[in-house]
Amino acid sequence: MTSATEFHPSGAPDYAVPPGETIREYLDELGMTQRELATRLGLSAKHLNRLVQGLVPLSHEIAQRLELVTGMPARLWNRLEADYQSALQRLRLEGELLEAVPWLDEIPVREPVARGILPEEPTDEISRVQQLLAAGL
Repeated sequence: MTSATEFHPSGAPDYAVPPGETIREYLDELGMTQRELATRLGLSAKHLNRLVQGLVPLSHEIAQRLELVTGMPARLWNRLEADYQSALQRLRLEGELLEAVPWLDEIPVREPVARGILPEEPTDEISRVQQLLAAGL
């Protein structure tokens, strides 16, 4: 079976960090409450809390407001959100690929490897599923 170190052969982490983590750090540094920041941003406390938890996306408008309040450029807030969404999508895809692993039992992988259709490495199950999908096998 797949070990924890084999599950992410690309070296990508097995988690996603929402931009709300950076907001939380900012609040901790300043000793500010979420309610105070929400007021400064013109948001409800509930919406800011959901943003901090990664339950709602950080919009470009909120990134602009955060720039005014924190001094951190909006483009960096937008980059944090884009990276978070990308990591979430990668994790969803890895979950789908993991569900396809039993499919490997139905395919004679040794033959395409011997014929040079599939690479010899990496051999972890997730990578093999990706290789088979890419090869159209």
